[in-house]
Amino acid sequence: MPLALGLCLAGIIGHTIAIGVLSRMLNPTNLLLISMSCSQLVLCINFLYSTLYKYGSDQLCLSVLWSFELTSSLLISVNLSVIVEMCGVFHVVAISIIRYITISKLSKATSAHPWFTYQRCWKSLGIIYGSVLFICIPLYFHSQVVEAVEDESCVSRYPYLSGRINYRLSFAANPLLQLANFCVLLVGSLQKIRDMSSRFASVARDRQHLRTTKIILVIMSLFICVELPQGIIAVIQGITIIPYQDFVGDLFEMVTLLTSCLIFALFCSMNSTLRTAFYEKICIVRVIWRRSQSVVKSDKMKHDFLDTETRTLVEWNTQKTDL
Repeated sequence: MPLALGLCLAGIIGHTIAIGVLSRMLNPTNLLLISMSCSQLVLCINFLYSTLYKYGSDQLCLSVLWSFELTSSLLISVNLSVIVEMCGVFHVVAISIIRYITISKLSKATSAHPWFTYQRCWKSLGIIYGSVLFICIPLYFHSQVVEAVEDESCVSRYPYLSGRINYRLSFAANPLLQLANFCVLLVGSLQKIRDMSSRFASVARDRQHLRTTKIILVIMSLFICVELPQGIIAVIQGITIIPYQDFVGDLFEMVTLLTSCLIFALFCSMNSTLRTAFYEKICIVRVIWRRSQSVVKSDKMKHDFLDTETRTLVEWNTQKTDL
């Protein structure tokens, strides 16, 4: 629970700062990163809600959370979680494709004008969100709210909950299998990007491009390592019952949340301007913190001085009275 809350809050703060920094340096590429950061921000907020809901329902036994209406909100939360996670996958694929095209155009570049314009960016975003909504159609039918048996642990601790109507989610299929299919497509893209970038590895002016490509390869590898096991477990879960499947599901959710933060940090590290902007933000926060600490220390020293002076006067008056 503390780890999940820490990851959620760190992700929310980090993505909020990232959106603020990127919005001040707006260009087509940063607009794509802002869109990706927004989807990951929604993922963090949504995971925070579902974590608090599960804790209140299963650990605190709050019967109000067992109602049909609030259980339906959890159903929406589960569906939204997979949708925004799929958006993250599509953003990675889109950025990888853009990187692939950029490298391929290096050999026949005739001007310094960037080929990825705002018009192409908006088209890319339309394709991303349209594809996600279309591919996630089976998701809308994969679970439902049903009446369930009483939670024995809650009834044993709180006998007055006996006989309460209890609603739970019933899962018919796991949409993470679709994420596994995209991981297979990402594997095929790895070699293409590597082969294309190797053509320019010996050119001094393209070292930065090669570094950026390597970061994208790391990002895609992270997605594969995180999402592919979830897809495999989804297939197994459809065939048989997996031991500790709730624990495994929560573990994968936290890993996915952590991965989303790492991936966005890697994307932002590709651009020197972004690195400088984030570093300046950190420096500003550090300066404000140091100033606040110095003010507190100064006030404390003043208080101690006045307190010492007061005690000295009291002691002097006492000695004078004794005389």
